[in-house]
Amino acid sequence: MSDCAVDLSHCIESRSMSMVAMDKFKYHKEVHALPMTRGVYNKVRGWKVLPHEDPNDEGYLVTYNIGTTDEYVSWSPKHIFEDGYTKI
Repeated sequence: MSDCAVDLSHCIESRSMSMVAMDKFKYHKEVHALPMTRGVYNKVRGWKVLPHEDPNDEGYLVTYNIGTTDEYVSWSPKHIFEDGYTKI
């Protein structure tokens, strides 16, 4: 948790995470990904799309550490994912 006295929920919802003191990292690992809209991803996860989110946003279901006990799944917007990953 950050030392900064901010409401993280509010910062996430209002897209103002720059107000939160965080360290910066560069990603360097391989992942598995499947193109998927935000709406489909949320449906697969059993989540509702939040009012400020667009279910038609293009993106990727991303699986980290596939096949291990540390495997986890998330969703990334298309432009952000494609800026950081290259298909191998």
